[in-house]
Amino acid sequence: VQATVTVSIAQRAEPGQSAAITLCMDAAPLTLLDALNGTPAANGAWTAPGGGSFGNVFNAAADAPGTYTYTITPLAPCPTLSSTLDIAVDPLPKAGTDGTLELCANATSASLFAQLGGPADQGGTWIDPSGAIHSGSLRRRAV
Repeated sequence: VQATVTVSIAQRAEPGQSAAITLCMDAAPLTLLDALNGTPAANGAWTAPGGGSFGNVFNAAADAPGTYTYTITPLAPCPTLSSTLDIAVDPLPKAGTDGTLELCANATSASLFAQLGGPADQGGTWIDPSGAIHSGSLRRRAV
């Protein structure tokens, strides 16, 4: 009497390695699979931060930031594996809107930042008409 056992070894599914990325609000659409570390297999599925199904392209202007999960479901008996991609989206900087400044000839100083209209972020760089970096503060020169 004889018996045969056939052994098959399923290929290990590779979900890639988890990663984190920060995008600007106006970034080009991101192919999520390309942002994972390692060499993830292309036959997995993405879920969004709330747990719903998600495609493979993230649009920073429209999609929610958070943790996106990539799951590979291999053939039995191999276990389901996953990796995550933590996506943060930075808002665009605000330079404010154009303003006008009128000074008297005897004025001692003036802040250019205070003359901007609308909301403006602190920490920007002022450039003078010749293209040189400027402090953003006008001061009367001593004669």
